[in-house]
Amino acid sequence: MGAACEEGRKRLDNDPDAHLLMVAASSVAARESSRLLRQSITGARSAGHSWETLGRLLGISRQAAQPRYMWEHRRLWWPSRRRQRLMEEQGWERIVPSDFDTPWAYYKRRLNEPAERA
Repeated sequence: MGAACEEGRKRLDNDPDAHLLMVAASSVAARESSRLLRQSITGARSAGHSWETLGRLLGISRQAAQPRYMWEHRRLWWPSRRRQRLMEEQGWERIVPSDFDTPWAYYKRRLNEPAERA
């Protein structure tokens, strides 16, 4: 593995396009890391661990952890009625901005949230 890393470093020094491969690989790694973190949090919640404990491990408060990992968010540009229906069928709830008009439609849906253990 060390030889592969060294070869990669040399390629970055000599091939400008190698940086694009690094961007693509980093993007995949970030998505997979985020997915793994969400699955781990869901598993910890299923095992009965509190938001306070999870927040402490993540370096944030329980109040910050809950909305970040309980809800999935999506933003769409002028969604058609068909797209709006599809979003609702998939469990998405539209969030209406309260004090300004915008071409964006904001949606949220609850991630798999197990009940608190007694």
